[in-house]
Amino acid sequence: MSAETATAARPDVYEVALDGELTVYQAAALKETILSSLTRGGAIRVDLSGVTAIDGAGIQLLLLWQSLAGARGLDLGLVVCSQVVVEMLELLRLSARFPIAGRVPV
Repeated sequence: MSAETATAARPDVYEVALDGELTVYQAAALKETILSSLTRGGAIRVDLSGVTAIDGAGIQLLLLWQSLAGARGLDLGLVVCSQVVVEMLELLRLSARFPIAGRVPV
């Protein structure tokens, strides 16, 4: 799992792109990325188009990230998701909680 961060064209939007596996084996490594994104202020946009696998721990990370962002008055949104992420969110009936702006073509 790797994470790339960038400031979007708008200064009030912080972008994070995750790729690889978002599983229990990588969960601890993403803690710093999550905490760092919360200190920027403004909206957080997460690109999950490069995620190749996701499990319950990955979903828990997304839920925690969203909860921590909300507690700070920040908006966290998913901008693009891979098919495996979309399928997991749909399976767990979390699609409404995580609206996705785009999907990676299958």
